[in-house]
Order: sequence, then structure tokens, then C-alpha cells
Amino acid sequence: MGADEIQFDYVRFPTGQPEGGATPLYREESDVPDKEAAINRFLETARIELQDKLGVPVSADLFSIVMSSPEDGRLIGQNWSRIGLSGIHCLSPMIYPSHYANASAGSLGNGK
Repeated sequence: MGADEIQFDYVRFPTGQPEGGATPLYREESDVPDKEAAINRFLETARIELQDKLGVPVSADLFSIVMSSPEDGRLIGQNWSRIGLSGIHCLSPMIYPSHYANASAGSLGNGK
């Protein structure tokens, strides 16, 4: 279609609980991968279908707070040391200045 690259933005799981406290499942409960595995499998599948077969590089954005907060990474399924190791072309950290405000030493500040 003429695209130079496909970049997936916000490849992560949401935080918080759905209304009513339901747990969303899309497969048999015993067959559900953990969040990190699901994201990496998605990126691997995209790489195979787009990059390997069609020659279109695949990249993804990373919520950069996971670089300094492993707990945030666990919650959203982005493990800084392993995300994208499935061979995608590029990984781009999304940096939000409000996350590093007021000498917060790498964790969330108050955004002022």
C-alpha cells in the first residue's frame, strides 16, 4: 500500500478493572498467555506477516516509565529487557515529562 513502516502505538494492556469487576478472557482460561507473552507474540506475528513476507519494517512504541518502574511494566505487559526481541525493526520509548517531574528520581511526580 506504499507505507514505509508500520509502527504500533500503545501496545500495552490497560490498567485498572473493567466496570463490574469482570475479567476479560478471549480464550480458554488455561490457555491465556501472560501479558508480556501476549504482546511479544503479537509483535512477532506482525513481524512475520508484514516485515518478513512483505518487506515492510515493523516497530512499536514502549511506555518509557517501564524502564525505571518494573511494577508498571508488569501491570501493562511491557518488559523493557524483553519486549520486541521477536525481531521487530525498532522500539521507540514514549517519554512523558510529567512522569519525571519535581526531582521524582525516575518515578511519577505531580506533573508540575
